[in-house]
Amino acid sequence: MSVSEFFKSVGDYVKERSKNPFTETNRTPFAGAFLIALVLYNWQLFYSLIAFDPFENRLTKIKIISTFLDADPWYARILFPTLIALGSITFFYVFSNLSLAITTTFNKWVKPFILFLIDRNKLVPREDLDRVVRNSEHYQRKHSELTKLLSETQQESDKNKQYAKETNDKFNTDFEVLKGEKEALNATVRSELTAKSVIQNENKELLKIIAEYAVDETVLIKEIKIVKLKESTPVFPDFIESLTGSFATWVFLPEVESFFKSPMNHKYILGVATNNGRHKSRSNGSIFYENALGLCLAPNTFSANKELPTAIYWKLWFTNSSGEEFQMQSVQLDKRFEGWHHIAIRWWHNQNRLELLIDGVVVTKATSSYMNSWPKLVSDTEITIGNWPNRNLIHNLNMQLFRTISSSEYLPNHWFNKEMNKKPEAYDD
Repeated sequence: MSVSEFFKSVGDYVKERSKNPFTETNRTPFAGAFLIALVLYNWQLFYSLIAFDPFENRLTKIKIISTFLDADPWYARILFPTLIALGSITFFYVFSNLSLAITTTFNKWVKPFILFLIDRNKLVPREDLDRVVRNSEHYQRKHSELTKLLSETQQESDKNKQYAKETNDKFNTDFEVLKGEKEALNATVRSELTAKSVIQNENKELLKIIAEYAVDETVLIKEIKIVKLKESTPVFPDFIESLTGSFATWVFLPEVESFFKSPMNHKYILGVATNNGRHKSRSNGSIFYENALGLCLAPNTFSANKELPTAIYWKLWFTNSSGEEFQMQSVQLDKRFEGWHHIAIRWWHNQNRLELLIDGVVVTKATSSYMNSWPKLVSDTEITIGNWPNRNLIHNLNMQLFRTISSSEYLPNHWFNKEMNKKPEAYDD
């Protein structure tokens, strides 16, 4: 290493130390201060070492340096820089801390007081500032959390959109398949309904023939006021399974007081039941009928007790497969009820409508849901006109019927108005 390079490296070191030789990060502030003081005190020597004239040779350079060194003792050239370094360090630290004390005092006491005097609204207490800082940090954390949550929600939303798209595509595919199956099923149902309509029309014609036969029998046996049907008249039970339906007939009722002379059981115009109309018994000894429906003339007493009735009324009752019963009845019949009368029932299940009509007028209707007790027809269900399906004589109506009609339609009021104009003619004794 040449002399110029050595002094250059020393100069760089002194330059680095001289930037701030008294900072806390500077572990040896004395070294920096001493080097600076040494260079300043012996500046002529250092200047001569690096700035000789071009015409000087080595001997003249040595002579110049020796002359300079002999001017002062060697310890003076070291001692004075040392004292200067120590003094500068002491001066810096004393006045630096004194300046810090003055600045701190001014900022803490004088400056707030001046601001207080100038504009109190711009003065922020320390606790308020700390609270604002804490709130700011809190809201920054919340913002970060919400940003993260928003990102996760967006990802979940994208997944849900993709799932919804796939589900919708699958639904559309399945819907087209089901639509085709529904059209095929509708075609089958329409075909079955057409066949069923044909059967119902045939049933109506059969009932018409039966009614006409009953009228003919009335003409032949004029001397008998109460005509006994020779046997129960069967009809097809399809109309009871329909969501809408009606049953209607004319019946000739004798004197009402004639029913009060002996014990009376239910007299059936219409009877429907499984098990050939025989009852079943529960574990507690009570009896019940399964999937049954009856439209009858009922007394206010129980015939098994041999009590004479004091009142009669028209009654409609029915049960489901568990024997749960629902019933409705007309008001008590009086003497004016003798002769021909039109008795009918009609229903519309979807509208929870069930009505009992006498002479074209609704006399009672279901006031609560009755569908839970409506009978379900099975293969051994039997429906009978003029008696109960078990053919027991105590249930035989023993009254003349005329124009008996069953329908899978809810017969409207205007139909009953027309029917009232077709009342059978009374016959002589």
